[in-house]
Amino acid sequence: MDSIKPYSDYDVLARIYQERWNQIYDDQVIQILENLFLQHLPNQAQILDLCCGNGNLIPPLLLKGYQVTGLDGSEAMLHYAREKAPESRLILGDARSFEFSPTFHGVISAGNSLNHVMNFDELKSVFNNVFVALLDNGLFAFNLSMEERYQSSQWNNIQRCGVNDDYIWIWQQIYDFDEKIGRRDITVMELKEEKWQRLDYQLLSKIYSNVDIESGLKQIGFTDIKFYDLCRYLELPDLLGEGVFVCRKPSG
Repeated sequence: MDSIKPYSDYDVLARIYQERWNQIYDDQVIQILENLFLQHLPNQAQILDLCCGNGNLIPPLLLKGYQVTGLDGSEAMLHYAREKAPESRLILGDARSFEFSPTFHGVISAGNSLNHVMNFDELKSVFNNVFVALLDNGLFAFNLSMEERYQSSQWNNIQRCGVNDDYIWIWQQIYDFDEKIGRRDITVMELKEEKWQRLDYQLLSKIYSNVDIESGLKQIGFTDIKFYDLCRYLELPDLLGEGVFVCRKPSG
């Protein structure tokens, strides 16, 4: 595991995520979770929000009475999460190497976070860590962007930017069809001590097939594996290529 690159680099992106994606998850997202995941958990279930980022999913789960623990690899992301959910346990840790004894009725990973695990063996390490952390009969739900998403005009060659008095960022998305990797080239300009400082950063996403994901989950021991294509499931074109996997840790 020594070769694994830490996710502390995401500290650089925390302010961008907070400024552009600071919305608490809306009713539509929560209804999807209710239909696919939450309705199968007991009341006041213990839930692990894996790769919780700036904490947008935690408040609506708390409102529903769940006990939520958040884990993320970026301390800067967790700073924003603590502002939204000061009553929750929020832990700095890596999804590929965290360790919990069987504690949780459900584990969820939203925001396509697992697309950023660039190696399939490392992704299986995530699956294994989740499996160990779940109680018997516990559920694991996570969403991924599939290749259809990265190939589309909704993702490929998209540019974004944000401008503040002391902070400017430019973000361009490009999909490498041969390597099956989505690349975000990000430039940040930040005013510190009356001097502008520039940082160039690259955020990568790996595309995995449904077959590979299902195979990896089965190897770890998950059962009842289901995949939901959200574009077709909800009949919403904006969700082209967005999918959710739900699986179970069997009893015994």
